[in-house]
Amino acid sequence: MTVPLGAVSFVRVTSIRASARFIVLSAALSACGSTRSPTGEQFGWTHRAAVEGQVLTQSDEPLVGAFVALRVKPGRPGATYPMPDTKTDGEGHFELGVVRVPTGNVPVGPTDTVTAYVVAAGGPEFPDGSLPTDSTRVILHFVSRDGPPPSPTTVTVHVPVP
Repeated sequence: MTVPLGAVSFVRVTSIRASARFIVLSAALSACGSTRSPTGEQFGWTHRAAVEGQVLTQSDEPLVGAFVALRVKPGRPGATYPMPDTKTDGEGHFELGVVRVPTGNVPVGPTDTVTAYVVAAGGPEFPDGSLPTDSTRVILHFVSRDGPPPSPTTVTVHVPVP
């Protein structure tokens, strides 16, 4: 599934421990047909980055329909990063776009890097109703919104599903 950088849906997660709850919440909102989330254009973004990859089981089989979210490591002054999410396609692949929104007077050059986590969940539910979840750290390479599209960071996430 391709997610265009100008029409990305965003959800904010405030802690790594909230990741599994976030993914369940995203699934619940999708199932309810919730209203459309704001796009990057509505946030006044200045830079963009992309990440693509595949979600696999422990036996390296594609995890179809897994929930995938991007979480930017907190603590970066001068900007916020609205968090996109998606589902994997029939081969376990996904694509996400993320934007940087300036929040202060901290100057940022034409390119920038930020540490983020790709969080994936899917497979059979545990007895408590949660899904097997794992994450992988990535470095996002941001480029100006006025320049050429960003080269995506590529990642593979292995979810603990046999």
